Amino acid sequence: MEAGFDVIVDKPLADNLADARAIADAAARTGRRIAVTHTYTGYPLVKQARRLIRSGEYGPVRRVMVKYTQDWLSRASDLENNKQAEWRVDPARSGEAGALGDIGTHAANLVEFITGERIAAICAELTMLPGRRIDDDGAALFRLSGGGRGTLTASQVCVGDINDLAISVWCEEAGLHWRQEEPNTMRIGYRDKPTEIWHAGANRAYLASDILNIQRTPGGHPEGYLEAFANIYAAFGRTLRGMPQEGDEPGFATMDDALAGMRFVRASLDSSRQGAVWVDLASVE
Repeated sequence: MEAGFDVIVDKPLADNLADARAIADAAARTGRRIAVTHTYTGYPLVKQARRLIRSGEYGPVRRVMVKYTQDWLSRASDLENNKQAEWRVDPARSGEAGALGDIGTHAANLVEFITGERIAAICAELTMLPGRRIDDDGAALFRLSGGGRGTLTASQVCVGDINDLAISVWCEEAGLHWRQEEPNTMRIGYRDKPTEIWHAGANRAYLASDILNIQRTPGGHPEGYLEAFANIYAAFGRTLRGMPQEGDEPGFATMDDALAGMRFVRASLDSSRQGAVWVDLASVE
């Protein structure tokens, strides 16, 4: 940024909250822009979920359940001859959080993106397999800024789960469910009428017009992970060119979102180290 470049960076923004704030200060000082690749916000149905929940038509958010579970660190031997594992479980290279920083931040960001509320307080318990120095498994209770409650699981030791990110949001009048391994369908359940199954696709006219515009193929032709990245890159490019924003959000995670993710990590670590006490995110340093 000091050399005049705008930046796209993966999450989490930094190794720790202090470094993240230093990056934010540099961005403010230089006037450069940052986009953070919280990939799953680039999926069309995640954007549609956000639109539906934030419209208020389902009423206030009451409860959220989000999980991101993998199994690639479920054995002690998984660290052998594995460059990805070697640095991810080394706090000197990965930062102060393991699975929490790697995939827990995605789960937390997804909650905030869809609900439009920040995680305000958290009660977390983080664990790790014997011999490891940072978390590979964790769970938390959380409170949203709007009063809703939730649970979050982030684990890389759940045998049989490959990359299972899933979220449910229950409001007063409906419950919405989306799963990353089946990203082109979304289920919405009601108490007094049939369940709806929404499908992604550039020809699904019930989707918002700006969400139709980020899809490349008709329904039934799967789009996913790579297209989500492309949507984030394209949105950041439009921002840098001064083009109008499409939809109700910029299309990428901002510095504010990145700092919220770092506060989530810091508060979760503080909570777990103190015996799973409640920690207000506004209080973390």
